[in-house]
Amino acid sequence: MSEPSDLRPSSSAGAALRPSVGSHARLRRGSIASGRSRAALVMVLGLTVLGLLWTLALPTTAAADEEAEGAAEKSTVEIAVDQWWVLDPQPAPLPAFSSSAAAEPAEDSEKAPELGSLLDFPTQDPDGLRPTTAGAEADAPAWTAAAAPPATDSPARTWLAAYIEADRFAEATLSLTSAQPFVAYWDGEAVAERKSAASAPKGEEDDEVKAVTADLSLLQGKGLLLVETVYDPSGGSPWAVEAKLEVEEALGERVRVSLDAQRGLSLADLLDIESVLGVGISASGDWLSLRVRDHGAPKEDAITRTEIRSATDGEVARVHHGSESSVRWAPEGDRYAYTVSGEAGTDVWIASVGGGTQRVLEGVEDFSFLDWLPPAGAALIYGRSETPEADSRGVKLLRSPNDRWPSYRAVTSLYRFDLESGSHQRLTAGEDSVSYHDARPDGEALLISIGSYQDDVYPFNYETLYELDLATLSPRQIAEGTWVNSAIYAPDGSFAVVSGAPTAFGSKGSTLGEGELTNLYDTQLYRLDLADLEIQPLSRELDPAVEGMVGWSGAGELIFRAQVGPRSQLFAWRPTVGANGGFTQLEWDLEQGSLDNVGSAAVAADGSRVVISGEGAATPARVLTAQLSDGRLVGSPQELLVPLEARGEELRLGTVKNWSYETEAGDTLDAHVTYPPDFDPGQKYPLLVYYYSGTVPSTIDFGGRYPKDLWASMGYVVLVVQPSGATGYGQEFSARHLNNWGRTVAGEIIEGTERFIAEHPFVDGDRVGCLGASYGGFMTMYLLTQTDLFSAAVAHAGISSLSSYWGEGYWGWLYKAVASAESYPWDAPDLYVDQSPLFSADKINTPLLLTHGDADTNVPVGESEQLYVALRILGREVEFLEVDGQDHRIVPYDQKKLWTQAIIAWFDRYLKEELGYWEHLFGTAEEPKG
Repeated sequence: MSEPSDLRPSSSAGAALRPSVGSHARLRRGSIASGRSRAALVMVLGLTVLGLLWTLALPTTAAADEEAEGAAEKSTVEIAVDQWWVLDPQPAPLPAFSSSAAAEPAEDSEKAPELGSLLDFPTQDPDGLRPTTAGAEADAPAWTAAAAPPATDSPARTWLAAYIEADRFAEATLSLTSAQPFVAYWDGEAVAERKSAASAPKGEEDDEVKAVTADLSLLQGKGLLLVETVYDPSGGSPWAVEAKLEVEEALGERVRVSLDAQRGLSLADLLDIESVLGVGISASGDWLSLRVRDHGAPKEDAITRTEIRSATDGEVARVHHGSESSVRWAPEGDRYAYTVSGEAGTDVWIASVGGGTQRVLEGVEDFSFLDWLPPAGAALIYGRSETPEADSRGVKLLRSPNDRWPSYRAVTSLYRFDLESGSHQRLTAGEDSVSYHDARPDGEALLISIGSYQDDVYPFNYETLYELDLATLSPRQIAEGTWVNSAIYAPDGSFAVVSGAPTAFGSKGSTLGEGELTNLYDTQLYRLDLADLEIQPLSRELDPAVEGMVGWSGAGELIFRAQVGPRSQLFAWRPTVGANGGFTQLEWDLEQGSLDNVGSAAVAADGSRVVISGEGAATPARVLTAQLSDGRLVGSPQELLVPLEARGEELRLGTVKNWSYETEAGDTLDAHVTYPPDFDPGQKYPLLVYYYSGTVPSTIDFGGRYPKDLWASMGYVVLVVQPSGATGYGQEFSARHLNNWGRTVAGEIIEGTERFIAEHPFVDGDRVGCLGASYGGFMTMYLLTQTDLFSAAVAHAGISSLSSYWGEGYWGWLYKAVASAESYPWDAPDLYVDQSPLFSADKINTPLLLTHGDADTNVPVGESEQLYVALRILGREVEFLEVDGQDHRIVPYDQKKLWTQAIIAWFDRYLKEELGYWEHLFGTAEEPKG
């Protein structure tokens, strides 16, 4: 493998190759040249030895020029596109009132140019047109394999398609020759066209038809070349398109043309498909609501809609678009409420699946949430979050560390709106913001809470729970705790189930010893009796950590989501069994694939049916529904929506397998491995190691922000490790996260990586990369101070200095209540300094790509900036991709695409010694100006 210095890009091309990233991102270069001081030194030395340099320069420069000229004239090879998928030709009459549409054209008419104008409006969307090896979809025109379209007696138009595959990034020149008008598309984007015919009039010899060329960037994987063409039989020229690719001779064997649609996963498969934001279900379980975001054209504007579907056959009954919010179903019948927000405030509408729609509230300012009041849904409960006006003098005197949050001073108050009388009632007032949890099944009381932050009392976050009597508006305090998350009434209203930290109510939920600190994110369930206010732990002995409560089944079981190691699953709890018992996992029996990660979920008010969105390690996201009986799933689940289904037949995904290893400390740690499609154990593959290593595990999912399936399709074996400290494995395991900050975890990651390489001979131990984000970004930085095992690394939004993150991050000090429990910069320098990568930057030798949103309020961008500066001063290989206007996550389409591509290109650069993709994105590196 080449040394990093051998792979450093040349500055000869300068900025010419750099694409315009505009407001999207800024790449801060990592060349080793220093600033003005070095420039001054060079000037002095240059004047001293000027004569000698002039004497030596002439022959050397001539030789260099000759060498550069030879390098510029790299030999190329042509690859013919001589087979196409051809769509059944369709008649191509000219539109009404066209100049030659009303009469029979003469032999030398200009009909062909007019026919070419038809291509201004493609008959199909080129971004979604995909022929298959089977020939055609059942409900679409047929595709036939042929060298050219069949000739017709009258004007016609059709599409040609061919797949081009590259097993690495490559630049190519596409040449197209045709006597007929055409437009060519590469992966949905128009790249070349000629709208007029190129033939001579009848009776004369055809002039030579000149080729139309286009430069293509072939990303690793398989792309689709589409050509729409129009045929004029009166022109006398054949209906054919000659196409060829010109690539560097060295890449000739790595670029192939075929009609085979089978391919690996592409970035477009993840960015361009629909995603499910949430699901809901009617009281009877007959109707479902799906909140769907469409990331299609225009790419920069995602379009959101809510679909109302039948639970039995999945048919869409109604659709709500745009600013209309997700649906809230009534506690009875098939009514639902939704909101429409605009500059004048928020309107609340009520609709019935089989009936009309009525606006019941108009122009509500500062609207925050909406719910129905049981049992019959005769009233609505809603909230308003009002923010006091800012100081007109342009200053802000902070009240607490959290007063940095823009919404911290907003006060949420609750309101009731009677649907029959149209009357309003304010339920809460005052300076305290009220959180709404649930309405009692009889509709006579609400579960609410008021939170507070006590800056000088660990663990800082406190919550007081109340039951609000709706007749008297008298709040009754029912519990007080720390890190309390949510609460829900039992079906009979006699008790509530509350979720919170293991120490939310003293040590009741903790399995650790007296006085031992627990991981506050290891959420537990508690039973709160509303008569005697006794609190009883429910899930203390359950290793899975609670993620959220969904609702009650018809059998009176509480359905909730919980982490089972790296998997998110649905569970049911039966109250009659008592504390710390009666838990059952709901098993989803899929015909193909696995459901490793349940996202959103909803249960019908009558408990008859459940609906979820979920995915697996190699199972694309989908929406499923199943009936519930006695708190169990009945029969096989029904698939309602699989966004990637349209491309599913052509996708070739890699296999995902579980793996585990035993550490020197005697722990068995989980991991899972994603293999490339068409994996060959006889080959050597580069390895990517991914981790989060924070307080929660790295979930097993498909796609996502860090798409293991995509990396595998790029030819990498991907190892995801689950070091100690994560929730989902029991409280003793999760408590290891406290006051550790890599001390244990770094060793576990290194040990697991070395063990995996030793046990799997298909992994090239000299080509290993690592990456993580947020706490995982910190782990990347810290790992590189501990080992030279990795050949390249990526850290997104990582933490380089624990003390600056603790004080500057919006909730850094609150997260440190877990990760650095009861430890502070003034009394734990061994943690805040010794575990900070910045203070060991001189030990980093691995090429590192830092990425960060410059508007990140969770982990401020300075965490990457200061490590970047340190590594530049140290002369190490480092690049910094700063994404304009983005917070902790990269969201906008174009920025997310470039950011994801940059990560792949970085590893291609160092683990495959392929610099082309990186240079395609950012150009060749420049020496910084002094």
